[in-house]
Amino acid sequence: MRLNKTIPFLLFLLFCFGAQLSSLAQVYDFVVHDRESGIAGIQINDIAQDQHGYLWIATNTGVSRFDGKFFVNYLERDGLSENHCTSIFCGNDGRVWVGHQTTGLSIIQGKSIALISEESGLANNEVHDIFQAKDGAIWVATFGGVSINEGSDWRNMTTADGLASNNIQVVCQDAKDRMWLGTYGTGITILENGIARGLHRGHGLVNNYVTSLALRNEQMLIG
Repeated sequence: MRLNKTIPFLLFLLFCFGAQLSSLAQVYDFVVHDRESGIAGIQINDIAQDQHGYLWIATNTGVSRFDGKFFVNYLERDGLSENHCTSIFCGNDGRVWVGHQTTGLSIIQGKSIALISEESGLANNEVHDIFQAKDGAIWVATFGGVSINEGSDWRNMTTADGLASNNIQVVCQDAKDRMWLGTYGTGITILENGIARGLHRGHGLVNNYVTSLALRNEQMLIG
């Protein structure tokens, strides 16, 4: 009788052990897209998806649009202000905003590309992030402050307006419509009704170098 009870129990243990090994050894399928696939570059800095489902990829050597099978590339020779693309954002109106390392913005709309730089009103030509607020305004994080476009004109905000730093890395908006600006070394500036307040390690932030922000379930996730 004891043996009859032991055998099913051993089989049960073996089943559990096998299931655990199977889960630990699970293999995931990856498809690698490199230069042979047609992508503009292999150092990827940012990815966005437009309203039609296309993926837009910012690389160190140009922008690629991916339809799931093929890449269409946009380079300096096609009208980009430079090939080093730091960020990319797909706007609600179909325009694709591309941030650059040293030359500002390239805005792709259909077959045309518009260029925006300090001469056009941008705070700085080194662009780190692009974000569209709920009211439709485009916020651009730069090395020299944040630039806001609400139509055809640009307005800039810097430390003179209360920002913790001009080196803005990332922009996000919370559930209360406050704008969060992550900086490189001085924490976060939160803008509400034109008033700026800081959030840093003294308030409990784990680090003052903020490079990513994401809103989830009315909570702000800070990288």
